[in-house]
Amino acid sequence: MKALKLGKRIFVITAHPDDESYLAAGTLYLNAKAGGQNFLMCATLGEKGTSKLRRPKTLTQMKDLRKKELTAVSKFLQVSKLYQLNYPDGNVQDCCSGWLPQAVKAVKRHKPDLLLGFGPDGISGHRDHQAAHTIAKGVSKKLGLPLYMFTVPPRLRKNFYQWVKRRRALGKYHTKDIKHGKAEYKVDVGPKIKFKALSFHKSQLDPRSPYHGFSHTAEKELLAAEYFTLNKK
Repeated sequence: MKALKLGKRIFVITAHPDDESYLAAGTLYLNAKAGGQNFLMCATLGEKGTSKLRRPKTLTQMKDLRKKELTAVSKFLQVSKLYQLNYPDGNVQDCCSGWLPQAVKAVKRHKPDLLLGFGPDGISGHRDHQAAHTIAKGVSKKLGLPLYMFTVPPRLRKNFYQWVKRRRALGKYHTKDIKHGKAEYKVDVGPKIKFKALSFHKSQLDPRSPYHGFSHTAEKELLAAEYFTLNKK
């Protein structure tokens, strides 16, 4: 397996606040440390996210809270430019025609070396994640940029989908079993960096563990490294 080269201009395209931390926080943190620049575009403000807070919040309050959480973690990850869009959480697939030109314009402005984003599996099968893949793939094709897609640790690939189904709460999901891309690139992260990034998303973080529902071994794997596969289509 190859190590993903860092110290680059990286543009990340995600669907919800916290996607960046679960899937690429270590990569972004280390990329900045290596002299690179990070740019992040998030489609929604995550208002449908199941709050782990004691007191329930309205959708408007959740938007405000999650926007602040994403802004805070972006500073920790040294994101040079954060785009927080306001597409409807849970219905991003209906907004792709508007989102794609918006994303193309932003990416052209920053001239990144590569894109990071979801693969067609969306990791969890979430329709918003799959819509984010459509956008990242569209940008990649239009601008001729390599797209490195989030995928799962090789040791977890067999059982990952069953684990992730246990974590599903609100949202629209692909109903059939999904196959995750084979990991081709790896970034060794270390649990401290990853957990620090996740801790900014207090409204979403399960107090029992950031990957509650997974085995202890799986959680260690997910905190230790991040994996990607290169889009070749």
